[in-house]
Amino acid sequence: MKRFLQIFSLLLFASMAYSQSQRLVFLEEFTQASCPPCEATTPQLNAAVAANVEKIVQLRYQVWFPGYDPMYLDNEQEVIDRATYYDVAGVPDLYLDGKAVVGNDQTIIPQSAIDNSYAVPTSIVVEVTHSLSSDLSSADITVKIKNEGLTDYNLSEDKLRVVFVEEDITYPSPPGSTSILVYEAVMKKFITGTVGVDIPTIAAGATWEQTWSGESLPDVIYNFKKLAVVAFVQDDSNKSVANAGFSEPQEIAQFTDLTASSLTTISSDYCEYDFTPRVRVKNEGNVTIDNYAVLMYINDELILTKEYNTPIEAGKSQNVTLENSMTLEPGNSSIYYVVSPISNQDLSILNNFSIPIQVGKIDVVTEEFKNNYETTGNGLYPLNSIVDAPSGASFIFVSVDNQFFQNITQKLGGKGQSDKSLLVNFYQWDNSSTDPSASYIISDQYVPKEGDKLSFDWAYTTYTQGGTVFSDQLQIQISEDCGKTFTD
Repeated sequence: MKRFLQIFSLLLFASMAYSQSQRLVFLEEFTQASCPPCEATTPQLNAAVAANVEKIVQLRYQVWFPGYDPMYLDNEQEVIDRATYYDVAGVPDLYLDGKAVVGNDQTIIPQSAIDNSYAVPTSIVVEVTHSLSSDLSSADITVKIKNEGLTDYNLSEDKLRVVFVEEDITYPSPPGSTSILVYEAVMKKFITGTVGVDIPTIAAGATWEQTWSGESLPDVIYNFKKLAVVAFVQDDSNKSVANAGFSEPQEIAQFTDLTASSLTTISSDYCEYDFTPRVRVKNEGNVTIDNYAVLMYINDELILTKEYNTPIEAGKSQNVTLENSMTLEPGNSSIYYVVSPISNQDLSILNNFSIPIQVGKIDVVTEEFKNNYETTGNGLYPLNSIVDAPSGASFIFVSVDNQFFQNITQKLGGKGQSDKSLLVNFYQWDNSSTDPSASYIISDQYVPKEGDKLSFDWAYTTYTQGGTVFSDQLQIQISEDCGKTFTD
C-alpha cells in the first residue's frame, strides 16, 4: 500500500510540474476588398473560423494592393507596419501563431493545422477586458497575463500587442471590386502601437497587469456595437505567438442609429434624364432623433444636402423628397443617399448609406467622335460608357494594362501597339450564381449620315476544361431608337 501511495505522489508531482494553460490559436490574415483570390477564399476561411470559434482569436489587415480598399485608408501606417513585419508579398496571406500557413497557396487553413496549434502547450493565459465611455469617445482597457506554470516565465523577447478590432463590417454594396460585403475582425488601431510593449519576467503563479485609461478610439468606426479588443504576446526573435485573448464588443445602453433606403425610381429609357430624388429615413436606435441631414451623391460627388428638424422617434421613419425634379448627365451614374444625425453620435455609419442605384444614359451627337481609353485607370470603367455587369462578376468591361497582371510584359491592346485593353473576365465569371450576360454601351451615340459605316476587327477562341468546351461570346450591336431595340 505504501508503494502505491509513493507512485501516486510521484505521478501527481509530475502532473503539477508540467501544468499548462489552454492556448488559443492566433490567426492573422492580410487581405483586400479588390482582390479576386481573396474573394474566392474568404468564404472558406470564414467557415473554418466559425467551426472553431472557441479556439481562435483572429485579426485581419486590409492592405493597399491590388486595388481599392477603404478600410486600408482608415489606418494605413499600421497595416504597412504589420505587412512589413511578416514580409507580405501577396494576398491573401495567412499566419497561425506568427507562422505562415503553408500549402494550399497559403489561403486555406486545414482543420489539422488549427488542432495542432491549439494543442501546443503554454503556461501563460492572456485576459483582456474593455469598456466604452458613455459618449463613445474613449475606452478603458485592462490586460492581465498570468503565469500558471511552476517556474518563472521569461518574456524578455516578447511584446504585448493590444488592438482595437471591428468584429465585422457589413457594407450595403461592395467597397471594392469584388462582391464581398462582410469583413471580419478588421484591425482598427494598435493601442500599444505596432511595436508593442515590453513584458517583465512573471513569477510562477503571478499575474502581470497593464491598464490604459481614457484611450482614444480609432478615427473611423463603422459600428460601435462591433468594437472589440484583441491582445497577444509575440516573440519578436522568431515571431511566434505564445497566447492571445479577446474582449467581446460591449452593450451600449442608449444610442442613435439612422438608416437610409432609397425611394427613387428612374426610367430605364436611355434618353429619359429627369428623376425625383426621394429617400426613407428610419431611426433604428432607442432614443428620439431631433434633427438630421440627408446628402445625395452621384458618382461619389456630393450633389445636394438638406437638413430636417422633424423629430423621429425610436423605430419610426420619415419619407423625404429632396427636390421635385433633377436631371442626370449622360453616361454611368451611381446614385445613393447618406443620412446623418445632427445633434447625436450615430452608432453605425454604414447603414446610413442607401444601396446605390446604377443607371446609364446616353448622349446623342451629330459629329464624328473618338474615344481614347488609354487614360483610364486599371480596373475602372472607361469614361463615356455605360456598363451593366452582374455584381457577382469581377472585372467585366474594365480597362487594364500589363501592370494589372502578374508576369505579363507585352502590350495588351491594339494588336500589341497599345498599352490598354478592355477586359471581360470570363474565366472567373460564374454564370451559375450570377447573370450570364453583361453589356457595355458607348454613351456618345453618333447619328450616322447616309453611307456611314461601322467597322471593327474580331478574333475568337474556345476554352476546354474537363472535356467541356466553353464558347463565350462578345456581340456588337447597333441601336437606332435610343436603346429600345438593337441589331447585331
